[in-house]
Amino acid sequence: MTHCPVCHRQLEADGRTSAECPRCKADLQPCFDIIDKAEHIGLQALACLSAEPDKALKLAQHAVLLHRTKQTQRIHALAMLRTGHSPCNL
Repeated sequence: MTHCPVCHRQLEADGRTSAECPRCKADLQPCFDIIDKAEHIGLQALACLSAEPDKALKLAQHAVLLHRTKQTQRIHALAMLRTGHSPCNL
């Protein structure tokens, strides 16, 4: 997360110096929780990619819906390839 979703102030480079926006004091923890969940689900998708590609695809889709990043999109593309789908329309 690079900007506060409330006041749009740019956050520090790592984006996690505080769970509160320094400008508007918005609680950013729920956003961080969603980001963490998306990363966790993405890792779960990678873990089951070989053995259970259909499950991996569903997990990857969920991760992208929660938080669209290059990482979650790449995992989704891998899962699509593994299940025989074309990842061109991501």
